[in-house]
Amino acid sequence: MKSNLTFCRRKLRNAAVPGPVALAFALASALFLAAACPGIAQDVLEPQALRLQVTNAYLGVLANGNFEKDTVIGQSNETASYNQLFLGPVIGLDAYGSIYHPNLLNFTLDGEIAPGYTFSNTHSSTYLSTAGTGFTLLGNYDVKFNFLENKPYGASAFLSQSYTDQDLDFFNQEQISTLFYGVNLGYQTGPVPFTIGITRMQQYTTGGPYEVTTDETGLTFGANNTRASGQSTLSYAYTDYQLTELGTEGSGPAQSIGLDDMETFGSEKQAQWTTNAGYGTQSVAGNPSNNLDASTHLSIQHTPALSSAYDLNYDREDADTPDGSAKSNNFYGDISLSHQLYQSLTSTLLLQGLDYSSTDNVGGGNNGQDNSGTQTIQYGGGVTEQYIKRLGPTTRLSLGGSLFYEHTIQNETGSTIIQTNEAHTFSANSDSFFLNLPNVDQTTIIVTNNKGALPAYQEGIDYTVSQNGSLTMIRRTATSSIPENVKVLVTYTADTAPTGQYDTMTSAVSLRVDFWNGLLGVYGRWNSVQNFGVHVTGVPEDSLGNNGTTVVGGLQQLSDFAIGVDATWKWLRGGMEYETYDSSYGSYHNARLYESLAFNPDKLSALNFDFNESESFYTDSSLNQQDLSAISHYRRSFADNLGFDLEAGVDLIRGGSLVDQTLIAIRPGFDFAIGQLTVKVSYSFQYANYLNSTKTVQQMFFISMQRTF
Repeated sequence: MKSNLTFCRRKLRNAAVPGPVALAFALASALFLAAACPGIAQDVLEPQALRLQVTNAYLGVLANGNFEKDTVIGQSNETASYNQLFLGPVIGLDAYGSIYHPNLLNFTLDGEIAPGYTFSNTHSSTYLSTAGTGFTLLGNYDVKFNFLENKPYGASAFLSQSYTDQDLDFFNQEQISTLFYGVNLGYQTGPVPFTIGITRMQQYTTGGPYEVTTDETGLTFGANNTRASGQSTLSYAYTDYQLTELGTEGSGPAQSIGLDDMETFGSEKQAQWTTNAGYGTQSVAGNPSNNLDASTHLSIQHTPALSSAYDLNYDREDADTPDGSAKSNNFYGDISLSHQLYQSLTSTLLLQGLDYSSTDNVGGGNNGQDNSGTQTIQYGGGVTEQYIKRLGPTTRLSLGGSLFYEHTIQNETGSTIIQTNEAHTFSANSDSFFLNLPNVDQTTIIVTNNKGALPAYQEGIDYTVSQNGSLTMIRRTATSSIPENVKVLVTYTADTAPTGQYDTMTSAVSLRVDFWNGLLGVYGRWNSVQNFGVHVTGVPEDSLGNNGTTVVGGLQQLSDFAIGVDATWKWLRGGMEYETYDSSYGSYHNARLYESLAFNPDKLSALNFDFNESESFYTDSSLNQQDLSAISHYRRSFADNLGFDLEAGVDLIRGGSLVDQTLIAIRPGFDFAIGQLTVKVSYSFQYANYLNSTKTVQQMFFISMQRTF
């Protein structure tokens, strides 16, 4: 059975999709039929117009409220408040059944609806205030129909609606209302079984810094052939979407087709060959693109201790951006040989090469401001070693290292290049990342979701941009609508590197020693990138600064060193780490401590704490940032039918005009059950002070009472 309804907070405005109206009638009818059609004998199933078996049914009431106040801190002290209250009954039903016969058409129904009224008002010190009342039908359900389920040409249809909370991070949530429906067809036997899917999704997101509406229609096709020696798969997907946020609308179709093949060879099946090819196109206004990629990988296990691998990849991308157009071709290949001399020692020899070329028209059209082109040819090789050894009954050593040498030939025309769809992630431990290229034009940065959909995320609302030396940092804001641990794509323009050739030595070493079966661990790592032998066309040799410490012909010199210790004992875990990142593009130093406690005070309760303390100093921008956070969760069962939950956290970040923020969250709740009656109550308080210029206080409550029949 679905969990209780959650409720879309700020500005739901009766946004529930009209589809559930039909479901309300179906639920009421099903309850009536359930009383008239009790349990059905399953020994022999004769044709019957309708079979219905209700496994659970309940009625209840739901109250949910959201009260938010935003304040602009300063001389004006402008305020805006958003208040919303929902009241209504809850009708829940879990059932299954069939029409005429289960082999012809069977169905399942699982979920609940809540028809009720929403009372809402907004008030602003600078804009017109509003108030309203309206009927709202909320739903949390899944309905599925299976037609000729036991036949290879069987089909299915589904309808679902949900209201869910998505954690952007611990301190921020957004509410997502989704209506999803479609059909699945196909043929599931024979040498090439296939499936066809037709879907539509309507989604409404609130609770973040702005509301987002998404309407997406999709068509998918998939076919595969499985045989003793391998498998081949053909896939196709078409999506037409419409995305609206902050009054801006983006839309456009996207298509992709892919072919994958895997084969095994040899008497012992010791060789495996995989090949992939795909083409995709996206016709989004302002950001159209198409991509062609192909790759092949062959791996051979020659002996139990010796293996080899061979890779060849090709990628072509054409993309238009608001700042121009970019086309690129990339060939890459490598050969590796791995040998395990002892059980604890593995050595790998790698040879690799690439040929990358691109043309950029910065400014767009035939009258572009800058026509640029680049070609990079790179080849080289190296070796990696991995050694793991138990030094005693309770001590283990892990040692790894790599050394690579590469020669690069680079030809550049023009002064500006376009970097498209560069992938990054805001992790739970870091609210920022650096772009890959130096000398970025900050005014051209576009950050989108992992599909590259427009409208893009908003600078100043979802993220900020700052500089540290030649590197550009993207930082997630306190009230951002970008979730943690979700990929984003960044497009921007940057200065080109000079024409010439150079050699690069890349090395890495890692060491870890665990004592007393992991009770205490000490580790360190070091990475280095050194460019030398630089020859830049048109630049005198003595002016390049080939000393390994400065920017050599516009290339990066890098040394990254980290050392740390961690300990684990029963319910306690903690550690500390210090890192120094020294680069000719931009340097920083970072120190981090973390502590985690998770234990049971008694048999009926659980308690955990997570503390994180970090300090980062960005040398080139003279920015010193401190981050202190504490999060706790307590769960207590007072009896078999009474439980209490409390989670709370605080996060303090200090470091200047682009960093300062204070976040607080407190969320208590309890659940109570007696007989067939269930009661759930929860409350949420969230506070955010961003850059000491904007303050948001949000309070939400949820009350649900249900009686099962």
